[in-house]
Amino acid sequence: IIVWRAPYRYGLLGPNGYGKTTLLRHIQHGAIPVSESWDVFLVEQEAHATDNKVIDEVLSADATTVKLLKEEDDIMKELDEAADDEAKAADTENIMKLQDRLEEVIKDLSAREADKQE
Repeated sequence: IIVWRAPYRYGLLGPNGYGKTTLLRHIQHGAIPVSESWDVFLVEQEAHATDNKVIDEVLSADATTVKLLKEEDDIMKELDEAADDEAKAADTENIMKLQDRLEEVIKDLSAREADKQE
């Protein structure tokens, strides 16, 4: 029996062929239930070589975090453009919406600890 307790992080250690990856795949596919609040993702052991940074490869396995980081970047660019463009700066309603959404995205990223993953 495995007992998982929040907020701890767990690592599996053992010799090759003892089922660590199989266990994680069962958890990922729902055969072994875990809390619905958990995000489970695997980074393959035998990843194909790319020119990407290691952090980008790890984060790409977590699509939600990647999406939030991109949205944060897009909103920041829009706000920067508005600061440089009088017509966009005059659209205070849109700027307020962007700022509100940016706050939500930052809260979501903080909850996911995306800033610590980087």
